[in-house]
Amino acid sequence: MELHSAQLLQYSKSGWKSSSRNKTYNNAGTAPRCAWPFHIYHWARSNMIDVGHLTNLMESRGIARKSDLVGVSEAQILNLEKYFTLSFPRTYREFLRNFGRSAGLLSPWMAIYFDDLKEIRDQFDCLIAADGHSFTLPEKALLIGNWESVFDYLVCDGRDDPEVYRVDLYQAEVPHARLYAKSYSAYLENMIKTADISALPADLLEDEALSLIDDSIRY
Repeated sequence: MELHSAQLLQYSKSGWKSSSRNKTYNNAGTAPRCAWPFHIYHWARSNMIDVGHLTNLMESRGIARKSDLVGVSEAQILNLEKYFTLSFPRTYREFLRNFGRSAGLLSPWMAIYFDDLKEIRDQFDCLIAADGHSFTLPEKALLIGNWESVFDYLVCDGRDDPEVYRVDLYQAEVPHARLYAKSYSAYLENMIKTADISALPADLLEDEALSLIDDSIRY
């Protein structure tokens, strides 16, 4: 990743402003000779998904309010990585940190959240064992989504933003995985853009509307 001078910020007495010097940061971490605080440089290098953009997108589509967005702690993520003996991709960690517990009506049908991951794996193993499927996951695969016999997974091979694959164990006699998204970040944004809350049951939408009512109602 290379950040050009138009993207840099420089501090002066009047505040933050764009740097006019033609300098760049490169993969080796070489810093230009301009006043750009390390924490901002580190943020730009470490964040692979635009959390603000995705949050605004969910709000504009009526999927979630900011108060609906609940993430999980770094300690919880580390514990889950230990459970699966995997190191999660950076983009997936960002999802967990910001939306891993709840994201409103983003995915009412498919299990995608932090608390679902162990159960998703158990469900996959159960279907494989019960029906004698020959399909096997790649090494270091992490199942990240499930709806009935459909499973989405990515491979934790050290890349920041890996592809997402989908397999339907009941679609064919011999199931095959197909490339579903070229990156996890694209997968997540597509999920937001294609979420159809108009197709949800009325009682689910009523429950969501009731959550807007102040808890301090007096009778």
